[in-house]
Amino acid sequence: MKARIIAVILLLLFCSFPAKAFEYYVHGVGKVIDDPISQSISLNIQEMPVTYVVGPDSKGYLYGVEYKKLRHERRKILRSKDGITWDPIYEHKVEIKSLYLWKDVLFFSDANGSIFMKNGSKFEEVLRLEKGKYAIWWSWAGNNEFLLIGEYGAKSNSARVYRTFDGRHFEVFFDIGEHYKVKDNGCHIHLVSVDPYDDTVYIGVGDNPPYRGLYIYKNGKWIFRNTNNHILNSIMNSGPLATTYDKKRVLFYSDNFPQIVEYNKEKDELKPLAAWFGEYYRAEMKFYDAVKDPKTGIYYAVSVDYNKKGVHYLWISLDGVTWRKISGGAVNGTHVLYPLHMAKGYLYMNNLRMKLFTREEALKLIYGENKPPISITLVEDRPIVIPIQTEKPLEIVVEGKKLRNYLSPKLTWTSVNGTLEKRDEFLVFATSSSSAMLKLQVSLEKGWYTLGMCMKSSRPWDEINPVRVTIHTKGKSYGGLAQVSTEWRPFYYVF
Repeated sequence: MKARIIAVILLLLFCSFPAKAFEYYVHGVGKVIDDPISQSISLNIQEMPVTYVVGPDSKGYLYGVEYKKLRHERRKILRSKDGITWDPIYEHKVEIKSLYLWKDVLFFSDANGSIFMKNGSKFEEVLRLEKGKYAIWWSWAGNNEFLLIGEYGAKSNSARVYRTFDGRHFEVFFDIGEHYKVKDNGCHIHLVSVDPYDDTVYIGVGDNPPYRGLYIYKNGKWIFRNTNNHILNSIMNSGPLATTYDKKRVLFYSDNFPQIVEYNKEKDELKPLAAWFGEYYRAEMKFYDAVKDPKTGIYYAVSVDYNKKGVHYLWISLDGVTWRKISGGAVNGTHVLYPLHMAKGYLYMNNLRMKLFTREEALKLIYGENKPPISITLVEDRPIVIPIQTEKPLEIVVEGKKLRNYLSPKLTWTSVNGTLEKRDEFLVFATSSSSAMLKLQVSLEKGWYTLGMCMKSSRPWDEINPVRVTIHTKGKSYGGLAQVSTEWRPFYYVF
């Protein structure tokens, strides 16, 4: 079956001195590493009697809900100082859906939508959510000034986020009715998050377009980002379920589509950062939680699927672009891992905990390097990790913004096992077999070059495979896989 792929290919002069080859991946596709982990690396995973872990508080206590496979049996709150021995402190009459620690005070939501606050040795009800609604781990967020609680659970024409300054008196902070009149009974709050750098509030609303999307509250004003007002429809069409923060950007981890989206705070700009295709797309993989270790800069995210294809995995990254799958022991693809919480050197998951990776361990897992790679910023303040093996310090300097383009559709392109059509700045390549190739020979002086391509296919998602890009020089061959989708996806390679 023929598959038509449209490609725009640019080659830019990046720097004028020779160096060892390296590669990096930027917006649109990312890089997914899912081969088995070396047996020399120990994951140090332990089974725990709790889930929904929060803390520690000022006395050093962690809190969790007793883990039961049947969720309606999760009714006890336990606490621990060492994360090993857990003692019960409270038993509720119905299922406890989530815990949250704010200003050293423990809160929880039950399945009936009641919000309770710890008062001495007892818990008192301080808020009742709308019928059928309750709060789970992504429904809570707070800072030193206020606490936010969003309504998850039953879908309806209403969805609210409540705010309190003292834990007892609440006001409506966000109401979907003030932004869109929902009529399909398909609405609830997917995400509540507060930026630790500037206190901007991000609210994710599901489930259906056109109200599904991201609502941003900054400087007393709301900004709405979804399919109706963003040229890249697939970005917010999937909806965010988790966030991690950097000083200049926010990473959103998506529902319905396996991708990570970057929000540039200064530009108010959303761009796809990494996407999972193939088996992960077919399994309808999504991300239910994510955290970032402030000490090492390592991102942790957990994936989940509704088709029971076994893609419940832990993923780690150092830049949000290249992601390594972590599997082994209880992290076997079938065990639910969410939610995530970092405390006392451990990553707590659903009745599991794992020793947090050191940066050196993460480098070895992701890049196979024993020595740290060089980390620099190349594109619009976005951190790119470049693995280069060198015994001496290496300085990279980019002066000016003059770039020379060496490629165009007008050059002598050669097609193998396919037909080629030159259409303005596009190359339309209709392939007739899986071994189809598009070739070009060009003379270049010695130096560093960036090959940039944008590609899309006219075939359905489940019929699209990655494209291998190879650059042959007199001394060496370079290359990598470029993901292809039904929308334009960029690929960059430096050689």
